[in-house]
Amino acid sequence: MKKSKKIIAWLLTIFIVVLVFAGLISSKKNKIPSLSLSKVSSKDIQRVISLTGNLSSVSQQTINLNSAQKVAAVYVSEGDTVKKGDVILKFDTTDIEYQLNKAKINLESIKINAQSSRKQAKINLDMAQSNYDNAQNKFRINEELYNSGAISKEEYNTYQKALKDAENQLELAKMQYENTDTSSSSSTGKQIEAVKYDIDNLNKKISESTIKANINGTVVKLDAKANEYPQMGDKIIILNSSSLKVDVDVSQFDAVNIKLNQRAVIKVKGIDKSYSGRVTKIGQIAQSSGMATDTQAKVRVEISIDNADENIKSGYEADVSIILNEKKNVLAIGYEAVKEDADGKRYVYVVENNKAVKRYIKTGIETDFDIEVLEGLKLSDTYIDNPPDNIKEGMIVNTGGGK
Repeated sequence: MKKSKKIIAWLLTIFIVVLVFAGLISSKKNKIPSLSLSKVSSKDIQRVISLTGNLSSVSQQTINLNSAQKVAAVYVSEGDTVKKGDVILKFDTTDIEYQLNKAKINLESIKINAQSSRKQAKINLDMAQSNYDNAQNKFRINEELYNSGAISKEEYNTYQKALKDAENQLELAKMQYENTDTSSSSSTGKQIEAVKYDIDNLNKKISESTIKANINGTVVKLDAKANEYPQMGDKIIILNSSSLKVDVDVSQFDAVNIKLNQRAVIKVKGIDKSYSGRVTKIGQIAQSSGMATDTQAKVRVEISIDNADENIKSGYEADVSIILNEKKNVLAIGYEAVKEDADGKRYVYVVENNKAVKRYIKTGIETDFDIEVLEGLKLSDTYIDNPPDNIKEGMIVNTGGGK
């Protein structure tokens, strides 16, 4: 009897142990190890494109120097600040001025000769007119004598021929006088117009020999020395350092989302300061870089810097973040918390009463780290940051990892 009781007690102990062990297994199956948890928060989120480019001046004046003309004087040095209209340098215009004076003398000579020729032509015309009048009077007298039989036919023909010759001489004198007119339709007039054109061209060359700044800025390159001829390719460059831009090449996948006046944040390498900017120009064509490692077509985009200062200069490298879209004070959760089911519907796991609960959501703006939640969650809901693949709704969540 005692032996039977021991067996029953032993079996009862084993049964209890099995029940406890089974409970532990069941508990482990329905409980997730400690996870990272977060609360739905309200924040400002931005969708951006990050790129790298180099600074350059929006406003720049480049003056290519004429290597055939000697520099007479230079009025600035590299690094000088100039204003629009300031004289930078003057070229030597001695030869041009000599040609100009020669052209002016030539013009006066043509005019004097034209006036003299016209005066002589007028004298010749008056004389021809007088000869014609005399010949006409003689013809009329002798015509009456011929009709009355006082002179012969031969004498009559002589006076008739003399009148005709005088008429021809008069017509010739009129033509010569008209040809001495100084209008542009005459030979002399065309000569005068040609010389005037040369004079205007020489005056223009003299004016262009004084080089002025057409922008406010800084002289950053000055390949000119007084009393020397510039070398081929020498130039003057003036930059407006207060008006800088960054040119970046954007892939076609991102370029389709870029619009004029979108905001941008510029970080110039080596400077602990952020500059603000905006998209001011978008290229009309996409081009490949031509490098074997980068064959993707890209669009050149210009970002103008709004608050440039003396710390940044043309040529510096900068990181640019173009803000494609942004919203303020929206509900947002971590990007990795969002899952999709077979139908493409998005959901997250929230924690309610220490259990994982599947919650479908509607999303808005997405960034590399956050997603805007339009529907399905409320402020301060607790969700699982990065739910494991084996998670199931109803599993117990160890909240030790909450944020």
